This record gives sequence, C-alpha cells and structure tokens, in this order.
Amino acid sequence: FRVLYPDRGDHLWPDQNPTSLVQLAQSAPFQSVLQMPFRTFVITAFSFANADQINRFATDTNAAAAEEREFYDLTKYLYATFAGSGKTFILKHWEGDWAGLQAFDSAADISPTMISAMTNWLVARQKGVSLGRNESGNVQGVAVLNAVEVNRIFDYSKCGLRRVINKVVPFVQADMVTYSSYDSSLSGTDSTSEASAMEQAFSVINSLTPDPLALGSRRMLISEYGLFENELPTETIWRTQTILSTAKSAGLLGAFTWQVFDNECRDADLNYFPTGSVQNTAIHPDNSQCRGLWLVRPDGSESTVVSLLSPYWSDASAPPPPPAPETGVTILSPQNGATVPTNLRVVAFGTSAYPIIASAVYVDDVLFLKNYTNSVDTYVPLSAGWHHLVLQAWDSAGTVF
Repeated sequence: FRVLYPDRGDHLWPDQNPTSLVQLAQSAPFQSVLQMPFRTFVITAFSFANADQINRFATDTNAAAAEEREFYDLTKYLYATFAGSGKTFILKHWEGDWAGLQAFDSAADISPTMISAMTNWLVARQKGVSLGRNESGNVQGVAVLNAVEVNRIFDYSKCGLRRVINKVVPFVQADMVTYSSYDSSLSGTDSTSEASAMEQAFSVINSLTPDPLALGSRRMLISEYGLFENELPTETIWRTQTILSTAKSAGLLGAFTWQVFDNECRDADLNYFPTGSVQNTAIHPDNSQCRGLWLVRPDGSESTVVSLLSPYWSDASAPPPPPAPETGVTILSPQNGATVPTNLRVVAFGTSAYPIIASAVYVDDVLFLKNYTNSVDTYVPLSAGWHHLVLQAWDSAGTVF
C-alpha cells in the first residue's frame, strides 16, 4: 500500500507494515475514512495470512484457520469500536468467478479443485465474521456482514458452466452476495432490454443464495457497475438511470459505481498511469487517455452521471443496521434442503446468554459427534439420498438449542 497509495508528505502510514486486517483498520488513513459520516462501508478485504492465494485452501487446513482468525478479529474490532454509530460494514472479496477461473476465459469451467478451495476459503471468512458478531453480544447500532462476490451469472444460467453462484454460494451460508454486474448492466441496447437482463440476473442470484439473517432482497448488492463514458458516450445517461432504478425496484441494498477516479488510464505506449498520480505533473493522464470509468475526470471536472447519482447520496436512503444476532444455533453449512457432497462439511455454533458447554451432530437421529465447545466444524460421510441432519447446543443453564 505504500507504493500503490503513497503518502503525500503527511506520513500517515505506520512505519511498520501491518500484519493483520485489524492493524490495517487501525492505521491513520483507514481511521480517517471509517470515522467519516457514511452509513454503509463495502470493503474488499483479503487476509494478511493468505492474501488472494485461494488455491492453497484446497489442501492447507492451516490456511482456513488463519483466514477465520483475521476476519473474527476484524469483526470484533469493528463492533467494539463503532457500537451505536449506525454504521454497517460489509466485508467482501474481489470478483469471485475470475478468481476461481484464475484467468479471464469466460468459456471455461471453474475446476473442481478451485470450487473446493473457494468453498473452504469463503466458509472460513463467514465463520470468522459470524463468531465475532455473536461473541460481540447484543451490540446495537452497528453491523458487520460477510459477502461472497459473483460476477458471471449468465455463464451459468445460459451456458450451464460451473460458476461461484451455483457451485459455491449455496454451500457457504454467507450473510450477503455482492454482484459485480457487467454481464447484465452492459447488456441490451436500450433501457428495457438492459433492465430485463439485470432482472434475470437478480432472479438467478436470489434463487441460489441462502438468507441466514432473513435480509430478503437486501442481502443482494451491486458492488460494481461501470459506464465507460469515453467509450460509450451515448449510453452513459440511460444506463445509469436504468441500473439504479432497476436495483431499487428489486429491493437491493444498493449499487456502487466503479469508480470515483478511473484506474484504467494509459499513456501512448499503453502503460497504465500510477494510482493517485498528481494533477499537473508529467505522469498525470488527460481525459482522453482514460476509458471513462469515473465520477471525477483527470482534469477535475465531474462526470455527466454525478447529477443522476447525487439524489441517492442522502442519509434517508441508508437502511438501519440489521438487529443483533439472536440466541440459538447458527448453521453455516449446509443449507436446509440443499444438495450436498457425500463428504459433507458441517459448520455451526451456538449462542446464548449463558456459556455454551457442549455441541452435537446427529445424522438420521444417530449421534455422530459430541464435543464440549460452542462450535462444530467436521466432515460427515454420507451415502446418496436424503438425510436428516440435526445440530444441537447446550448452555450452562440446561437449555438445549
């Protein structure tokens, strides 16, 4: 981050590099942003332990434990620091389908190995957030949510390919799904056909996405849409209007434009300009050297879409944080009624006003596992067919959940 986002003489970054997400969140630049009066923060977050090395989760069990710990610690920190603030923090990753494909070949399938790795990775992140949220207690006026990000919906729904939405999302029990929406928001040749494509994508996402917090349509969020003002100058206005109105009509939590400053500006040799290049210097692009993914152009002028977006920038449009978690058993895997692999990963934990003293897993009414902690994370071998899975927890007052 010192190279990509250098100080401007204020020496805001710490002298020693952070080694965890909490330490990064505590740094002066992040604190200055997190303390601003925004209500919703959508944060692309990768652990320091694993970065974006998702393939290691297929075989390295230590990777999942380290991932879970960083997201657990960050969640606890955010609850303790921002209680009563009215803020909601949504932790997500970058576009999951490109990450799973490990390339940009939209005609290829995500490999079974990467499906397994991504599932283990994302379950670990969700487990860390869920445990941190529940252990934070009945904290009001703040929420931390975990999201899985998808970006190639039609590859699955129209072509039948293995994608995150159909092979990973149903098995993670994430709080939310975020959608980098280019495959639908750049579809169509007019407002009607674009809206139809987006509604189809929303329908697919909704049908495959669990809803463990009962957020309904607000568990979905467009994390990215881009308008390419220089490349598609006649489409910028009507696409913006259609994207926002369609997302709002569908009841989504929100839609985020990519982005404030264009990061795809290139010089005459097609080299990218560095992030944050200073205006009126030799390495600063002019407007014509960019694709137009911006709200503010390199010369400081505003994009034509700012006037369309600004009515949405009001406190009245921000929903309140979800309520604090309730007492009971939270099951992260599997989803009720889901089709699952024969070697099923079961992840759950109990929450109560009293200490949880034991947890158990029953398969077809036969005890499979009992331990004396507040959680289970185990693999259950199953034969083909329907099975009845029960997860229980006991607290010190004798209540069974």
